[in-house]
Amino acid sequence: MTISVIVCAYNEEHYLVPCLQSLRSQSRPPDEIIVIDNASADRTGDVAREVPGVQVIHEPRKGLVIARERGRHEASGDVLVYVDADCRAPGSNESSVDSPTIPA
Repeated sequence: MTISVIVCAYNEEHYLVPCLQSLRSQSRPPDEIIVIDNASADRTGDVAREVPGVQVIHEPRKGLVIARERGRHEASGDVLVYVDADCRAPGSNESSVDSPTIPA
């Protein structure tokens, strides 16, 4: 199974890099990391683009549901994992693959 992690972000330039680094350092890294820049007024999109291996999508319409839906449409993984930009991922994604029906 492949894992797509979708990070919905609105004005998160100061929190985003630690989040993305924690995702990339997983014992089983995600197959893709997508940042949905949800009409940010700061440098959120630019900061995300500086992290290798991260796909950045600009969504001009504000709202978490809109950002999540956009991420769902852009993702190609078998398992979709949504995280907020100020989160730090624990050390393992295995539970997302081993038990993909467990809600967050």
